[in-house]
Amino acid sequence: MMNTAVRWLSTLPICVLAILLTSQAAFADDVYKSIENPEAKAFGNRVCTNKECAKLAAMLIHNRNEKINPCEDFGAYVCGNFKINSNEIGYHVEGMQTIHRKLKRMMESPPEPNEKPWYNLARSFYKKCLDTTSDVYPGLRVLLDEIGGWPALTAEIKILYNEMDGEDINGSFAFLKKEIPNFDFEKYFKRLYDGIAPVDPETIVVLEFPEYFKQFHKLFRSENKRKVANYASFLILRHLFRLPITKINRYIPTREANCLYLMYGDLLSYRVTKMYFEKHFDRDAVQKVTEMVKLIKEELRESLKNASWLDDKTRANAILKVDKMAYSVGYPENLLNDTYIEDNWNIPPSPSSESFYQLAARVERKLIASALLQIKLPPDTISWISPILIVNAYYQPSKNKIVIQQGYFQPPFYEKNLPDYINYATIGSIISHEIMHGFDSKGRFYDAFGNVVDWWENAASVKYDEKTKCYVKQYTAEGVDGLATLRENIADNVGFKLAYGAYKRLLKKRGLSTEPALSAFEKFTLEQVFFIAYNHLPKTLRRT
Repeated sequence: MMNTAVRWLSTLPICVLAILLTSQAAFADDVYKSIENPEAKAFGNRVCTNKECAKLAAMLIHNRNEKINPCEDFGAYVCGNFKINSNEIGYHVEGMQTIHRKLKRMMESPPEPNEKPWYNLARSFYKKCLDTTSDVYPGLRVLLDEIGGWPALTAEIKILYNEMDGEDINGSFAFLKKEIPNFDFEKYFKRLYDGIAPVDPETIVVLEFPEYFKQFHKLFRSENKRKVANYASFLILRHLFRLPITKINRYIPTREANCLYLMYGDLLSYRVTKMYFEKHFDRDAVQKVTEMVKLIKEELRESLKNASWLDDKTRANAILKVDKMAYSVGYPENLLNDTYIEDNWNIPPSPSSESFYQLAARVERKLIASALLQIKLPPDTISWISPILIVNAYYQPSKNKIVIQQGYFQPPFYEKNLPDYINYATIGSIISHEIMHGFDSKGRFYDAFGNVVDWWENAASVKYDEKTKCYVKQYTAEGVDGLATLRENIADNVGFKLAYGAYKRLLKKRGLSTEPALSAFEKFTLEQVFFIAYNHLPKTLRRT
């Protein structure tokens, strides 16, 4: 996850890190539209002139505050005019708005010949979702205001949720009964899977948030039945937050946006995402970013190989973790499989008489049934745990896997017609950030296969902790909670170095020493522009 508050602090002064490139390379005009410019010495005397370069250069200049000395406050120098020049919604929100506009056009467009079967249901869902006359039962929207947050239950709910941190536990039903005697897990699962699959008493259950279940029974020991009823109402209404009930759901600005997210982010995720990909999928972009992931892993591998503070055993385990780290770039592989979509998302069309809430309930029942049937199948290592069409990336320690979601495949995070030093500074730094979460202060306790194992030799572990104290001290001195932000600071700082190192590997692989400059940035060095592009992202409110 990217730490928005501290990204400004992760950059060393540009005057210290700017290392001049002395070699030059010739660039053919068919790589970028470029012109000869003797002032661009660090860029092979070439300047990129295509529209993508011109647009980015204009944006960087627009947001830059040249009154600031970059050696004193580099972040303010790069983005000092952002608040003045923008509505401050950030590039992440802009990226989601772009996706929404594309989806909206698709949902409102007339059917095309030979359309795939999932188009019709999606259009029906969208149309019915937008129909304000189908709002939920009379009085429900008023009910939330009347209840006012269930004051009689506030303390109990707070206790339950405050205790949800902690490690998962796993074991048989007998083991869980011993650990949490007040909850009959075997009875619960037998009821849940009744008619679907038999439940073996020796089934191993992985239980998240065990403290929640340990505290749960306290609520039902109460003689106050109103509290129990209120809690049930709370669960139902919390679930309805996903539906487009305008007075309840205040968190998504419009009903249209709510309906779209409910489709691609929840109930019709694979169907709608498949539609989007059939119109907007860029295979070349996925291939380029996949190459980026491989080069970043190579750079990390080499860094570990040369880390003098690591003993041989710990180094070998760390390198093995890098080698085994899986990645999924742009989409899960099963998304492009029509048979998979039809088999797993086969939901009949919606008749005109069916209301939106009836349709939503029917889709949800299908999803729940499909999820329960997974118990009969091998573990799904392909599907994602998060929507595909969002601006995000994440690392899964239990799978030792990074995921780069589709929303990052658009400017300013990625643009195939820009010099690669821009893309490596933007989406490249995001990728390397996520990779480094596998080695942050929590991720380092997972091994190459996603198991919670302390694979560090004691001396190496002590040295690791000593090194991280430097981050804690530095960020705390700048007014940031250095301990609370440690994981993000490790991922930011080391991730940036990996992204830059991977870019240098790319140049070497291509037999180049540099790329064309951006217009108006000819007198900078390549490293300086790399830093500028990288530091332009903090204002995007990135959270992953």
